[in-house]
Amino acid sequence: MTDAAQMQNPAPLEREPGYSRHGDFITSRPTFAQRITKRADLPKMRDPAIYLVEDAAGTARHVVQKRARQVLEALMREPIFCASPVRLGPAVQQLREIFGEGAIETVWHEVGEGDEYTRFGSYHLRAGIRRASE
Repeated sequence: MTDAAQMQNPAPLEREPGYSRHGDFITSRPTFAQRITKRADLPKMRDPAIYLVEDAAGTARHVVQKRARQVLEALMREPIFCASPVRLGPAVQQLREIFGEGAIETVWHEVGEGDEYTRFGSYHLRAGIRRASE
């Protein structure tokens, strides 16, 4: 994997501040991820662009556009999570279909006290993806 690809793949979550685990859930808020509360929080880029992904088989080229491109650009900066109205899940699923299931990891969080717990996921880019123009 190239240095650029390694920079995109963050260290294991166990090294993040405030990390704790309960079963399959992390019991702390993702302080290391950007919270997307509205569509305007996403990068403005929506036009088609070519992205390269490196894996064991070599380098492949893919065209990504619209909301999927906005989500990919945000993921290339840092992990993200969102408020329900933003609906990042469909774009993340589309990116997984393009780049492979392992390209984006969903890390589940369970945060709360007593009987009041909130469960949500944060998305983390795990593949070496970059714009072809870089």
